[in-house]
Amino acid sequence: MEKESSVASSRKTIVFPQVVRYLITGVATFGIEYSLLLALVEAAHLNYQYANAIAFVLANVFNYVLSRYWVFTRGKHQTHVEMIAYFLGAGIGLLINVVVMGALVEYLSLDYRIAKIFAIGAIVVWNFWSRKKLIFKG
Repeated sequence: MEKESSVASSRKTIVFPQVVRYLITGVATFGIEYSLLLALVEAAHLNYQYANAIAFVLANVFNYVLSRYWVFTRGKHQTHVEMIAYFLGAGIGLLINVVVMGALVEYLSLDYRIAKIFAIGAIVVWNFWSRKKLIFKG
């Protein structure tokens, strides 16, 4: 029983800093993605969905680098397999992002800036789970 308790405690000790690093990375990624979205819509006059997709892709490149070198442990896959898996997962995240944002803007008449916040919230859990379980090591 004592051994099981120390294993559970050890896992919490390992996971907590990782979750904090993931949250910091996520906030930085959000800042980049949201700023790019606003700049592309307001300054470049792109359609909000095109701007959303461009901002998402560029922010995910930034997120991949931090996820690979700071948040998660490398080594579950070879680098090229890891990148393919990461960006396939990001593609699913983009699909979730576009569908949620589009539905909120087109059907509920929310402003695209508010809809983006909900869309990002919808993919946070997917991103963490897919990156932790499918892409990176632990």
